[in-house]
Amino acid sequence: MRVKQITVYEFEELSPKAKRKVIDDFQNINVDYEWHEPKIDYWQEKLKEYGFNNPKIYFSGFYSQGDGACFDFNGLDIEKIWAHYNQVKHSTWLKAYLGECFFKTHTSCSRYSHANTRMVVCDYYSNKAYPHLDKAIREFERWLEGFRIDLCQEIYNSLQKEYESLITDEAIIDTIKCNDYEFTAEGKIA
Repeated sequence: MRVKQITVYEFEELSPKAKRKVIDDFQNINVDYEWHEPKIDYWQEKLKEYGFNNPKIYFSGFYSQGDGACFDFNGLDIEKIWAHYNQVKHSTWLKAYLGECFFKTHTSCSRYSHANTRMVVCDYYSNKAYPHLDKAIREFERWLEGFRIDLCQEIYNSLQKEYESLITDEAIIDTIKCNDYEFTAEGKIA
């Protein structure tokens, strides 16, 4: 058996070339685990606050065709969602009737996870004697779909911002320092 001694360095002690190698080698150190879970948890709670029951968020990213975020939900809390819709000045009779409707998402494509892979659908009993009611429900459904799409974009943007902050050189260096990693003079982990 033979013992070989090597000199190890902290990140700050490396040459600029070795530092660059380390940063490049550790490019995914902050995103190779479930980095998005706290952000997803935050948005699922926020969606519940808006009135979406049982929200489930999906996303893919970033920088490729088909990337985006979307969410499924199974029913609405009309009291909560009404506060956002009421800004458009609608009557309370519609609010009462919406409580009898069932809103959910319909998946149109499972290959991607952007806003356009889902759509809002409403199950309700159509009463032909009240065509203005059908029109008002469809108007609400269109508004809800637009609101959902806007939220999907917000979710995606926040995930992308978080991801981009985690892959910066500064964030990588902070993680390396926090873990007290040591390297050879060439920038290989010791």
